[in-house]
Formats: sequence, C-alpha cells, structure tokens
Amino acid sequence: MPHSRPCQSRRNAFTLIEILVVVAIIVVLAAIIIAVGSSVRQTAQIRQTRALLKVLDGILKEKVAEGALPGNVADMGSFIATVKVYPRWEKMLSDLPGKAYVPGTNSVKDAFGNDILFVRKAPDGASYFQSVGPNGQAGDADDILSNEPTR
Repeated sequence: MPHSRPCQSRRNAFTLIEILVVVAIIVVLAAIIIAVGSSVRQTAQIRQTRALLKVLDGILKEKVAEGALPGNVADMGSFIATVKVYPRWEKMLSDLPGKAYVPGTNSVKDAFGNDILFVRKAPDGASYFQSVGPNGQAGDADDILSNEPTR
C-alpha cells in the first residue's frame, strides 16, 4: 500500500504581488497627504501675510492720522525709518507675527520670506502695503494687498 501524504498548503510568507499592492497603496496615500499638507501650509501663510499687512496698515493709518508720516516716505525702508524713531512703533514692528521684522533692518518679510513693499500711489497719495505672494513675483493674481477686501 503506497504511503500517501495529505496535501498540506502552508503559507509562511506574503507573495510578491501582495507586497507590491501594499506598497502602492502606501505611496498613493503619502502623495495625497503631501498634496493636502502643502495646500494647508500655503493657506496658513496667506492668512499670516494678510494679518501682517493688516497690522502694518493700522500703523500707517495711525501715523497718517497723527500727521507724523512725512510726504517723502516712498518705500518700505523710509517707512520703517520714520516709524522706528518712536519707541512705541518700534515695539509694534518687533511684535509682528513670526520673524517678519528684525530690529535694525529696514525691511519686513511676509510668511513666504519675501520683502513687503510699501506703495505710495500718486496723485492722491494713498498708500498701502503689498506682498508679492507665494510665487515671489509682483504684478500677478497671487499678490496680497493691505487695501484689498478680506476674502
């Protein structure tokens, strides 16, 4: 009588296909998380820049109301030089969110690391602040202005 072995099917490991499917799922999930995280980060930077511009605009409006903003202020450097003469305003600049203003400098950085621009419009002399936005180039749709309506 021939000796027969019972057919045993033992799986001790995953097949290559199973491993590749799991790796593919992990890669897809990682790509989704990175894309969403990047979008959330950029939205937060835009909000932080808008808040910064609002603070700067408040300083500007108070200086204009006090009559303490001379007519020769034409750029950010001259604006800061005028404002930081007064200790209270220097403190307000130092208290800007993030590392926007470094004492001793004549520039303010937005959340993207770009310089904030001070713009004096002629002929009415209306002034405002401008961030060049996420792409770092002025004059396009992603620029953020202190005098634009909040979205």
